[in-house]
Amino acid sequence: MQSKWNMNPGWYFKPDFNENDIAGENLADYECIDLPHTVKELPYNCFSHDETALCCTYVKKFTVPQECEGKNAVIEFEGVMTQHKLYVNGALAGEHRGGYSRWRCDITQWMAKGENTLVVMVDSREDKDIPPFGYTIDYLTYGGIYRDVNLYFLPQAWLDTVLFRYRLTGGDAEMAPEVHLENKADAFEGVLHLELLEDGRCVKRWERSVTVEEGGSTVTLSEESFSKPTLWDLEDPHLYTVRVTLYKDGAALDRHTLRIGFRTVECKPEGFYLNGRAVKLVGLDRHQSYPYSGYAMPARAQKKDAEILRNYLHVNTVRTSHYMQSEDFLDRCDELGLLVFSEMPGWGYIGGEAFKENALQNIRDMITVEYNHPSIFIWSIRINESDDDDAFYIQTNELAKSLDTSRATTGVRCITNSHLIEDVYTFNDFIHYSHPVKHYREVVLLNQQKVTGLTHKVPYLVSEYCGHVFPVKPFDCEEKQMRHVQIHAAVQSANMLRKDAMGAIGWCAFDYNTHGDYGSGDKICYHGVMDMFRIPKYAAQVYRSQVSPQKEIVLEPATVFARGENDDNRPIPFAVLTNCDYIEVEAYGRSIGKFFPSLSYCGLAHPPIIVDEDPGRWQDIWEGGAIIGYLNGKEAARRTYSRDAHLAGLAVTPDDLVLNNTVVDSTRFVCRFLDQNQNLLPFYNGVVQVEVSEGLKVIGPKTIAVVGGSIGFWVKTTPINKKMEATVTVRALNTSIPDQVFCLRLEPQKDILVL
Repeated sequence: MQSKWNMNPGWYFKPDFNENDIAGENLADYECIDLPHTVKELPYNCFSHDETALCCTYVKKFTVPQECEGKNAVIEFEGVMTQHKLYVNGALAGEHRGGYSRWRCDITQWMAKGENTLVVMVDSREDKDIPPFGYTIDYLTYGGIYRDVNLYFLPQAWLDTVLFRYRLTGGDAEMAPEVHLENKADAFEGVLHLELLEDGRCVKRWERSVTVEEGGSTVTLSEESFSKPTLWDLEDPHLYTVRVTLYKDGAALDRHTLRIGFRTVECKPEGFYLNGRAVKLVGLDRHQSYPYSGYAMPARAQKKDAEILRNYLHVNTVRTSHYMQSEDFLDRCDELGLLVFSEMPGWGYIGGEAFKENALQNIRDMITVEYNHPSIFIWSIRINESDDDDAFYIQTNELAKSLDTSRATTGVRCITNSHLIEDVYTFNDFIHYSHPVKHYREVVLLNQQKVTGLTHKVPYLVSEYCGHVFPVKPFDCEEKQMRHVQIHAAVQSANMLRKDAMGAIGWCAFDYNTHGDYGSGDKICYHGVMDMFRIPKYAAQVYRSQVSPQKEIVLEPATVFARGENDDNRPIPFAVLTNCDYIEVEAYGRSIGKFFPSLSYCGLAHPPIIVDEDPGRWQDIWEGGAIIGYLNGKEAARRTYSRDAHLAGLAVTPDDLVLNNTVVDSTRFVCRFLDQNQNLLPFYNGVVQVEVSEGLKVIGPKTIAVVGGSIGFWVKTTPINKKMEATVTVRALNTSIPDQVFCLRLEPQKDILVL
């Protein structure tokens, strides 16, 4: 589908709805907003989980560009929570139920010359017939038009969707794309012209004659061979671009462009195989929520999450718990080589027939929208942590297989002896909760046959561990954070050693807002290895430290190296997460020894180093010290600690300094209060004030208190579509630390057409 126009800027919003709003005429009581948008900006914590349960009104006025007059108009909503009705110039054009699925609506018959008015009634209340609702759920769903809205102007016949089906045989790709067409005219004989591009260069062209029926139709093209494609892999996520053009009588009608990657994925009892090579899956689950704005974050923030997972934490897998997530996030996973476990919406509850119909539609939407992403290796087509319902799950599995035979199916379970209908038995394993992790303890993951109840082994994957059974706040005591490190290290060590599982995915990457039934009483689940601002806790370094030291040297002590954090007024024990060969520790004015990777976590490439020998006495003068990492016998990294650690500075790190302002763009700033040795001060209760110049807005409050010595904030652009500079000023209140001023370059994005 070409002639795509973005409709994100320039909406009107009010937090209620009545029948008089359908005409969209009197806008005096409306607020001017841009998408993505949440129905109510929330505090960081301690709010009511019902505050975003509203019926709201969104209004957009626009004029059809002259070059698009007379064409068919199809509007696309990428994500609206929870259900919505669309009115075009006062007429009901359609409605959609489901907060995570894309919806397209042909609005041609209601369009007018001159100005047009769209009115969207958004109902963000929970509805028992729409997954994941019906009972309790452990995450907040917020509300609003929180993803992009696009309008397509199309000819009489157009390409709606292309599923690029292929199979690899003998190193060659046999390509047989499935093309979904729409035609508002009489049937005709057309031609589909296909191009395969690699790094912008066409490497393959072919054509197929097709009969384009009146109305909607689907055509699967006969196979075409492509010799020895470069495969998409974890370290070389090679991507191709496909252009499909529909011709009638020699004239091009419509074009569809997509990205693909050639690879094979296999789920076997002995493990997971990518392109025939065994790969142990090491991952984390992801919620798509952020402080203050909930789900409503632009493309850059979505992509940054993928970058944090792959490039900072160095995991190879992410689970989209518990719903379909942004195409921007998935696109970045494709580019980075981050494998994706894609999951349908749901959480523990199976409703009646209306609920099940909506669940089946979610599966259709999930697979058809996400099909071409090479990063996705499996479809989860079972309501997360629900009981068995064989008739329903036979239906969901058969539907998934009818849409995609190239990927395995699964469903996340928290029950043992569940009936395996899908290809892979996926289980949330929290055995380490009832068996506290000690250095000698081996039982941190269950034997798969004890879980499945089967006498034979099947493809098996651990989809959650740790998380809710051991929540850790960024400001928790060192002893608790040490235990958090041990659990993640122990589970991943066992994961790497076992021969009967594809891998293990931890709960979870980032803390998130939730309902009052869960969390820590303040509407936050502190289940992540990073907080809601994507700032790492100590346990995050378990994953990060597994990278090769040739790529990055990691030396992250899980300690402030000060007295009073442990019993008996001692700074020891503590863990050091590192990929160095060994460390040396200096304390009490001398070296207290060399320490080596723990044998308790020998499955890891780089096990934690546990420092548990303290030669000092509680009466000794504490002189601070140092932790030094050695690689190949030479010093590779050093962390120095003072006896008199005190506030000395504020480190502010922006993710990006160049943003676009054609549509809303955003970037994150991370603020860390540091001592004189550049170590974080996790117990400092500092306050940061943020000021921005014209062209930028702060998401959330402008005055923010740190959490565990650090805090993050996001700024977003105003979509004014002109080149300019803007500044962000960060001030540490009640200190003598100088203000920090950042200059951002704001530029139009030329490849986006805006209405």
